[in-house]
Amino acid sequence: MADTPRPTNARWSSEISETECGRHGRDLRPEIAASWHRSSLAGLSQDQALDAAICDVDATSRLMQAAAPVLRDLGRQFEGFEVGALLADRSAVLVAGRFGTKSLAREVDRLGAVAGVQFSEVHSGTNAIATPYETRASVFVHQDEHYLASMRGYSCYGSPIISPTTNRVEGVIDVMASAESSPALMKSVIDRAVQDIRNQLLETYDVNVMAVFAAFNSLRRQSTDAVVMISDDIILNNRRSVDILAPEDYVTLRGIALERPGYSGTIELELMSGSAARVKITDMGDPPATVFQVRHSTDTTTVIPRGISRRKPTSRLDRDIAAAARTDGHICIQGEPGSGRSWAAAQVAPGNSANFLDATEVVRTGERAWLDQLDRACATTDTVIVVESIELLPKTLIAHLARALRSDRPYRLVLTCAGEAESASEVSYLASLCAAQVQIPPLRDRVPELGVLVSRIVGDELRAPGVRVTLSAVEALAGHSWPGNLSELVRVLREVVGNRSTGDVTVRDLPEQFRTPGRMKTLPPLKRAERDAIEAAMKLSRGNKVHAAAQLGISRSTLYARIREYGLS
Repeated sequence: MADTPRPTNARWSSEISETECGRHGRDLRPEIAASWHRSSLAGLSQDQALDAAICDVDATSRLMQAAAPVLRDLGRQFEGFEVGALLADRSAVLVAGRFGTKSLAREVDRLGAVAGVQFSEVHSGTNAIATPYETRASVFVHQDEHYLASMRGYSCYGSPIISPTTNRVEGVIDVMASAESSPALMKSVIDRAVQDIRNQLLETYDVNVMAVFAAFNSLRRQSTDAVVMISDDIILNNRRSVDILAPEDYVTLRGIALERPGYSGTIELELMSGSAARVKITDMGDPPATVFQVRHSTDTTTVIPRGISRRKPTSRLDRDIAAAARTDGHICIQGEPGSGRSWAAAQVAPGNSANFLDATEVVRTGERAWLDQLDRACATTDTVIVVESIELLPKTLIAHLARALRSDRPYRLVLTCAGEAESASEVSYLASLCAAQVQIPPLRDRVPELGVLVSRIVGDELRAPGVRVTLSAVEALAGHSWPGNLSELVRVLREVVGNRSTGDVTVRDLPEQFRTPGRMKTLPPLKRAERDAIEAAMKLSRGNKVHAAAQLGISRSTLYARIREYGLS
């Protein structure tokens, strides 16, 4: 900002010596010098303008609601003076501002400091929003201590707003004034504003949520294990859990909490990293939450530090397939229709290349032609031949296939069949001639792997690397029974990707039948019936809660409570 004469007042005026801050990067205070160094490393030029990119601002966020009355009060205090305040959120994005004069508001607007602008040090250098955000400490920035020359018309004091429950940065607020303003006075104004916002934030949490945070913080300080606390729509975790748990592990833990309400005890769990872990489960009762303390079952396991790439997660099925592929003999792969038998068979072939024969083609080609195809494939040296759906083969072809399995010629047969067909004597006999057997579990039994499966399908099969399916969406998918197994999951994800080709997929992006939170899938029959009745009444009344309550014969307050309980909107 350009230096222009500004009105002063005894309430805001005080002399600051030039030697306190130095000039243009020389003799800077340590905290300012460190910030200048970070800004320089980020590639910023002192003469450049603020980034003009605008982010979305959530006007209904908890921070905005808590800060609104405080900002209004500051606006009244600043009226008539060249003084203003800026508020940034937990991502250092400017979300609001209040100014004592219209001329100051216009000058800040010309600078580019408007709602939606990213104000981290990477984007805006040293200032009283970005530096407190980076350091989690209050900072006074004299006019010449700003890294960007365009900001050197004002002195500012900023302070982070630390959440009273999570101890994380909820936002940053700063006051800006003329170069002659007193740091002590600016500090007193901001300190009071921060305290008022923190008090307002406390009032937005209900008693149960506050109790959950308090219990988690107490346990976190006492334990060296990975600690995760799950309560309704809240998941809290410590730094250790980030080191050893993959996103899919959180889905598994939430599933355990839903399937075993009130349970306390210790279980063994295989993590997505492939390592075994001992998990101590504690039902808190009051507050209503479940605590998981996770530690590796062996003391020799090395925790992967943050910042170092974790090896690609593998499931037990992946390892079973890999072990079967290492054998020299034939392989039988069993599983329900749509469970991924063809995919598993393809993994066995070197380079994923194999000759595929499908028993369903016998009806179209005839037994003689199908048998000729099998014989030609077996005549090829060192080849992998996949015969799918062997339970559908006529007995004459099963006998011929059995002879091929007993042959010592240099080929490998990979058979696939439905799991329930295992009891058929002919199929059981063919399976017994195989050196390895792989059982593919139905998708409903692979909930811990669902996040990895979804990522593979979206990235590899649907070719949508720019799409990320969020944890909440994976949890919603995990609540489905998946009678069509992987085939059904692929169809659902293809529909989702068709509607959203990039960005985050949330629960709202899923087909309607998958939007029910996973915890609803575990409701007892009476609770589920009540939920379904409320949902039907809400649809019939087109969202009018007064009409819905009258139709159900319950009070509005009861309806509101049930809507919250069942996660209805």
